[in-house]
Amino acid sequence: MGEILVDAGIITPETLQNALKRQRGTGKRLGQILEEMDVLLEEDTASALGRQFGVRQVKGIARFSYPPEVLKLITPEEALSRFIFPLKIEKKTLYLAMANPLDHDTAQDVGFRNGLQVTPCVTTPEEIKAAVNRHLLEVENTAVKEDRW
Repeated sequence: MGEILVDAGIITPETLQNALKRQRGTGKRLGQILEEMDVLLEEDTASALGRQFGVRQVKGIARFSYPPEVLKLITPEEALSRFIFPLKIEKKTLYLAMANPLDHDTAQDVGFRNGLQVTPCVTTPEEIKAAVNRHLLEVENTAVKEDRW
């Protein structure tokens, strides 16, 4: 990912070397280190991941509407803990927004549980939080209110 960021002119080779030094022994992702250094935004990380691994990047996911059968595939708690959000189902394939599209365990778990293939799409954690707040938590709160009547 570092080379992609340097090639794109987002960071300098020196910044990359500094980040790699800081990263050693921390267990943190390179993108996270660069974000902490204030030289990279979440959007830059998502874009670089998408380019590096050939994964589609999605933006503004909170403003779209989603069918209930898609939203019910993932609980709000799972969405927030794993930073994932269901986008659409197309021919037995679930398009899943993920902050970490390389999290194959999560993709496999969601796919197996729902009997679907999963195609990851990369986005930022903030995008996912906004979509969860608008769509999953709003749906959950509406259901609670309806149960009371």
